[in-house]
Amino acid sequence: MNAPMINPMPQSLYDQMRGDDAPECGCGVLVAQTPDLEVVLPLLGTTVDARLVGPASQVTVEQRFRNDRSTPLECVYIFPLPERAAVSELRFTIGDRTLVAELTERQQAQQRYDAARDAGQRAALLTQERADVFTVRVASIQPGEEVVVHLVTSQLLPFDDGGFVFRFPLVLAPRYTPEGVTLDQPPRLLPEVRPTQDLSISVTIDPGGLAVTDLRSSQHATSTGMADGMVKVDLARSDELPNRDFVLRIRLAGKDISGAAWSYEDAGTRWLLALLLPPADLASAPRVPREVVLVVDTSGSMGGTKMPAAVEAARLVLRTLEPGDQLQVVEFNSRHRKLWRAAKAVDDAAIAEADRFLAGLRANGGTEILSPLKDALRKDAKLPRHLVLITDGQVGNEAEIVKYVAGLDQRLSVFTIGIDTAVHAAFLRSMARETGGLCTLMTPSDPIADRVTRFLARVGAPVATDVRIEGVTGQVWPASMPDLYLGEPVVALLSTEGTLDDARVSVQTAAGSRTLFLPTPADGGAALEALHGGAEVRVLGDRYGLHRDEHNRAALLKRSLETGVLCELTGFVVVDPTETSGVRPQTTHVPVMQPDQWAMNAAGAPPPPQMMMRGAPVPSASMPGRAGGGGARRRMAKRKAAPKGGLFSKVMDAFGGRAEGSSFDKASAPHRESAAMDFDDTMDLEESAEAPMSLSAPEPAPAPKPQTQETPSLSSLVLDQRLDGSFPARVGASAATATAEMLARMLAEGSTDATGTWRSHVAKAARWLLGQLPTLTPGTERDAVVAVLEQWASALGTEAAREKLAAAR
Repeated sequence: MNAPMINPMPQSLYDQMRGDDAPECGCGVLVAQTPDLEVVLPLLGTTVDARLVGPASQVTVEQRFRNDRSTPLECVYIFPLPERAAVSELRFTIGDRTLVAELTERQQAQQRYDAARDAGQRAALLTQERADVFTVRVASIQPGEEVVVHLVTSQLLPFDDGGFVFRFPLVLAPRYTPEGVTLDQPPRLLPEVRPTQDLSISVTIDPGGLAVTDLRSSQHATSTGMADGMVKVDLARSDELPNRDFVLRIRLAGKDISGAAWSYEDAGTRWLLALLLPPADLASAPRVPREVVLVVDTSGSMGGTKMPAAVEAARLVLRTLEPGDQLQVVEFNSRHRKLWRAAKAVDDAAIAEADRFLAGLRANGGTEILSPLKDALRKDAKLPRHLVLITDGQVGNEAEIVKYVAGLDQRLSVFTIGIDTAVHAAFLRSMARETGGLCTLMTPSDPIADRVTRFLARVGAPVATDVRIEGVTGQVWPASMPDLYLGEPVVALLSTEGTLDDARVSVQTAAGSRTLFLPTPADGGAALEALHGGAEVRVLGDRYGLHRDEHNRAALLKRSLETGVLCELTGFVVVDPTETSGVRPQTTHVPVMQPDQWAMNAAGAPPPPQMMMRGAPVPSASMPGRAGGGGARRRMAKRKAAPKGGLFSKVMDAFGGRAEGSSFDKASAPHRESAAMDFDDTMDLEESAEAPMSLSAPEPAPAPKPQTQETPSLSSLVLDQRLDGSFPARVGASAATATAEMLARMLAEGSTDATGTWRSHVAKAARWLLGQLPTLTPGTERDAVVAVLEQWASALGTEAAREKLAAAR
């Protein structure tokens, strides 16, 4: 059996990521020098070994630390792990001795660690700060000594864009924190400093009875192989930088609703993991009008390649609208503005106005998500409301935001589109999960048009409802099964002391009720038990995050200790009792790289790398309070230093920043995104008849692209489709001819009304052409339209399509 191929990334892009012109930083331990500062980085390397069994993953992470100083060292490392991963084990290796940590209440774990550290004993402590942010502390690493910290995590893989996604975060992106919110963030390496730590990632995939049709690594070069029926994926380069997430997409195929199962038995208890896959093809369901609130993040962290990707995604959202829908568009950074005072009925004029609004967006300022959500959702809608949020999600008050959205008594579903090389996945998935919506995550280098269009095509179109597991007794997670969406399977975990012979799934479809018998379960391994416990802890953790009362706290703490799965209320601690030096070690914090492709304009620039001095605390994410108000005149913030460096520099200074290359003292920049202007929380563009002005600093125009004779891509052409489904006439071609040509192109790429990236665009174009056909006079144009519609009906393969064509002719 041949190994599935992984599409490689272009060599030129890898050269850009690696930064081959970066200076050499020595070997062994990394020493970064500045005029008055020396920072020693004791993290030698990170090894990630993952085993995927269907939708389940078990990952062992090893972090190696070494002390090349002449005094004992305590190392503090803040790092990410996959969101909703269940950390169930911590081991600490010194030489040939391995010590296993104990999970206790967090305060007790901290006290044991502090006492051991102060006494000069070797110790390690692992705590969870956020759903995807963890801190490991390693105390009393002796001079010349190397220690290894082993973590074991289990996780149910998210399913996105037609396949499971194994995303392992390698860098913690800076997160904007509003006033009053505390969030520890790691110090940052200087831009010119490249870490010499080793990075190794190995993934073994056990597909079981599922058909793996495609593997795709979107941010790293990988190599693949086959052994004993398993697919093996490894990094292809030995010098990869830990500045972006490792993302592996595993695409599956299915013609009808199908199921798969894995089991594990221990001490009389059977654990079952059941997977219900939706079909790959689905005829369009009857459509219900909706109100779409499109919210776009324009904060400073969205600079660089992320902002154009977000605008492209937003414009594609507009193309999914149809007559009867309503629309509102909101942009936000430190402040926000709405396109209209209230949602507007969708027509071509409204779409064009929204396009112009989106074209003027620029990245600048902070990430204040909550205020625009409160403004846009303050009144209930007459139609079902879909909020589409496009952002990198880099905020520190995510629990407050999710609690607000989940608590709204509205017919509201939130659909999140995350764009970043190190996206805040836990936050964006939580918003979607708590409101019955969906989430998709992508990198700026992904094919945005394809990914976003496929995501939007399945929004609001469940394949089956009333999903239930029957024929078994015991605990089932989740207790309330979600609907089965196109491209979004249902995954269930259950434990029982009975048999699994009669396990089945019942669903309700448009054609009536159906019962699906699961196949004989394959061996899932011990990870299933940890998955079940981890799922329970995550649900209780979500509840505690939204309602921080004593009842939910006690329930979360109890279940965490019972299952041995880490949560924010517990900690893994281990102390080496064999040696005590009596000397309290010196503390150092491990800096990390800025995420790849993070580039903000001057006014919204990321903080300068905070190089930590020996024993220095982690820099706080605080910023002086903002002035209020400003009214219609919207006063600009004054700067102490006079503008310098030409006209562009003066413009940037007026908006709170300086042009790149000016004399701005980067070392004095605050450790967060800065608000560039002082203006009202909300601006309604209908207040003035003037054209909307940009409230952010202008960005340099991109270099003109060389003229080529290549055919424009479909992703650029579909943006011209009108609300009625037609495409505009052009020189030498009427609207009917232009629409027929576009329909032929979309059909050639495998799309129909029911399948493919452009399914909704195909349906709208075909519907318009069918309506126009009786008005066309016999001749070449009519013959061409008929030929394309015949091709459309044949590709769709339904009697209804043939009848519609026959009636139109």
